[in-house]
Amino acid sequence: CIPVVYAAMKELTPLVDEDAEAYNRVARAYALPSDTPEQMAAKAKATQQELIHAAEVPLCVIRTAAKCWEPLLEIAQNAAITARSDMEVASRSLELGIWGAYRNVAINVQSLEDKELAQKLLKEAEDAVAHSKIMVEKILDVLATRKQ
Repeated sequence: CIPVVYAAMKELTPLVDEDAEAYNRVARAYALPSDTPEQMAAKAKATQQELIHAAEVPLCVIRTAAKCWEPLLEIAQNAAITARSDMEVASRSLELGIWGAYRNVAINVQSLEDKELAQKLLKEAEDAVAHSKIMVEKILDVLATRKQ
């Protein structure tokens, strides 16, 4: 289970920079000129494309991070209980990371004109948050019931 968590960490690290760049791309699209109808149309198209990208990056974070739930549960069930607080912090940190990525998705889809796509992206993120709440409680319960 450790290789899964390590692989996720390696995948997540470059996504930090990719998320920052996605934000910069949205900002650049919003800053495009809109003096003529053609410029307005180009700006609107660019903004929509960049908002989609800016929502997809945190969804990738969510998908990658969510791979860690089952290995973390296995670790909680089998690792030395002396590391209990570390596992509790890891569980809550994973939950918070997924929630943070969900918030980025939610913000970016608000301005999408394609409401069907916006709803699809948001639903995937919301489902991941709901699953995270279940998993973190499951892990914390396992840790609470283990003997010292």
